[in-house]
Amino acid sequence: MSTTTLYLLALVVGVVAGVYLPLNSRLSEQLGSPLLATSIFFVVGAATALFAWTFAGQGGLDRLPRADPYLFGLGIVSFGIILCATLLIPKMGAAAYFVCLVAGQVIAGMTLSHFGVLSPQPLPVTPVKLIGAMAVIIGVLLIRYAEESQLQAGETSTRTTALAADREVRRPR
Repeated sequence: MSTTTLYLLALVVGVVAGVYLPLNSRLSEQLGSPLLATSIFFVVGAATALFAWTFAGQGGLDRLPRADPYLFGLGIVSFGIILCATLLIPKMGAAAYFVCLVAGQVIAGMTLSHFGVLSPQPLPVTPVKLIGAMAVIIGVLLIRYAEESQLQAGETSTRTTALAADREVRRPR
């Protein structure tokens, strides 16, 4: 696969992630339980992964005993990530949530790369990388500010409409 194809695929995955987490929040609202919605998310995801693994014929079961035990805890981390998304997106909005998520990933990625954790060699933090990370964090603040302004304007507009309707009802005829 070409580099361009890889980047486009990653972009598509980002778009899908931008839709499926808010939809899990919607499921949570409809069910009245973030834990049940998250459980369904994982049951369906696990069934799909097992189905794909079975038909891919990749094997690997014989290697399970040699895998680092702490890596199996990643399921717990995934549960926390999905549950937090399910709870936070309705409260803070999808845009702000995803920008914060990306900012956290940028900070974690830069830190891990700086110390050479999970990568073949250390890639030290540079001033350019810091500027990039700051741009993401500023993006979070700008999006949050814009959304707050829109919400306040919407509340004012809604209140004005409600007051006008109320006056119309009370007007003597």
